[in-house]
Amino acid sequence: MKVIYIADGNGAEIADSVRKIESAGHRVVYWVGAAQGDWESESCIFHRHTDARLGKAAPKLAANQYQPASKELLSKLLKTESLVASMLRGPLARMRPQQFRHAYYEMVRYWNGVLDQLTPDAVVFTIVPHHLYSYVIYSLAELKGIKTIMFEDTWVSDRALIYHDFFVGSKALQQKISENKDKQFTLSDLSSDLQSYYRAHIDESEASVPVYMQQQQGQQKNIARIIRYLRIIGDTFRKSTLLKIIAEHIRKRFGHNLQREYYQLEHQLDFSASYVYVPLNYQPERTTSPQGDVYVDQILMIETIAAALPEGWKVYVKEHPSQWWRDGINYSHARYEGYYKKIAEIKNVEFVPITTDSRKLIRQAKAVAVVTGNAGWEAILRSVPALVFGLPFYRDCPVVMRVESVASCAAAMKKIVDGYAVDHRQVINYLKALDESSVRCYVDNFDETNSELSKQTRLNNYANAILKELD
Repeated sequence: MKVIYIADGNGAEIADSVRKIESAGHRVVYWVGAAQGDWESESCIFHRHTDARLGKAAPKLAANQYQPASKELLSKLLKTESLVASMLRGPLARMRPQQFRHAYYEMVRYWNGVLDQLTPDAVVFTIVPHHLYSYVIYSLAELKGIKTIMFEDTWVSDRALIYHDFFVGSKALQQKISENKDKQFTLSDLSSDLQSYYRAHIDESEASVPVYMQQQQGQQKNIARIIRYLRIIGDTFRKSTLLKIIAEHIRKRFGHNLQREYYQLEHQLDFSASYVYVPLNYQPERTTSPQGDVYVDQILMIETIAAALPEGWKVYVKEHPSQWWRDGINYSHARYEGYYKKIAEIKNVEFVPITTDSRKLIRQAKAVAVVTGNAGWEAILRSVPALVFGLPFYRDCPVVMRVESVASCAAAMKKIVDGYAVDHRQVINYLKALDESSVRCYVDNFDETNSELSKQTRLNNYANAILKELD
């Protein structure tokens, strides 16, 4: 089979997987990656991930003049155009609407031309496509009937799921859930890593900060800040914009900003109240775009919850700590000026202090509502109902309450008011299905501290899973 391989991981490690795919008789004809590593082939086109994100062509194809996209093709991709508009970061996020539209059309032109020229049998993504270019590739492949293979890290031990269509989810997992439906599995039926995971997460005293959050926090330490500031200073002198940047920094630091807006809207908590806890997802990120679908607009989710809220209940909203750690306190297209104010204006909705312990908020909530956030899964493990609006890895767990309208949200709320309780037998059955259908593999650097397996074993598992899907 001819394969296009889309990755943004470490070049040397990805090169190892590419070699294994080729040694099995497949041919990698195009490879997007962070670095080429030590694998090279005259017949394979290499495209640097950072260039692809900016809409630059691969060097070997830079001279190709593909035809502009037709009205018919762009009409079929209208949902794609809407979704990718929320994926923008860096220079693309600063574009005017018409600039972005044309940049998007150019990406469609390029990747449509590449797919038509190379005629691949499959496109492999190391993770659910969530950059503008990778989502365009995914959408075009779907239209053309080209097989797509992608992974999702679950953070349940070192388990990853394989999707062909992330909107559908893992068919292997769904089949196992169906087979396990009426069985009476116990904790001892799970693999040792899942037994340890389950025990740690139902016992709140043992639960830890997720590994990806630990790394993000670590990036904010003094050394990381110094390195970041040195880079900014270097860029400043190269661009001769020092005075302009200093003035802008003073304005943002001492004027109105995202953090100040949030603090002005915080309420004192009343834990005795009946409430739905809504921890916001960090944005922009694949967890909401594309996996939130329409609920990439988290205000829409909160409006839906508020419209279905039982009499006397409240909605407690808390910002994701990474929103300020990773992107600073300046306004952006993901958190624009007035974003928090708009949420606070919704009836019965209150912001809670960002320092509030999330575990306590989950434990005392009537329900936890998320787009795809891990807090929904944590709630289930602690016997708290979870309202899920998007497409997280745990979407198929039988105890999840899927919501996509005021009516379905109101129906879920009524069940909770009537005494609904999370059935842990079904949770263990779900974990058994996950045990039998997941891959213990390398998907993200964060997994380095989240596995009892060696790195090489996980990389081998990853490559073998791809080969199994290609056969």
